[in-house]
Amino acid sequence: MVALREPGIPEWAQRLLLRLDGLYAPRVPRSPVPLPAYATADLPPASKYPNTIAIDTTLGQIVYSDGSAWN
Repeated sequence: MVALREPGIPEWAQRLLLRLDGLYAPRVPRSPVPLPAYATADLPPASKYPNTIAIDTTLGQIVYSDGSAWN
């Protein structure tokens, strides 16, 4: 997102707009992101990580958390 800057806008307002631009910019990885890997018994609580994926090394597959369990 690029904030519009009007001519004559105060310097502090320009700095604020630039900071807001950075806060709301999409976060897109520029390279592959490794998945965390856990044994089944060591997976963190699914309720703390809803909509998250990980590798279950015991099952040898990718699992996801729906907020209540790892599937």
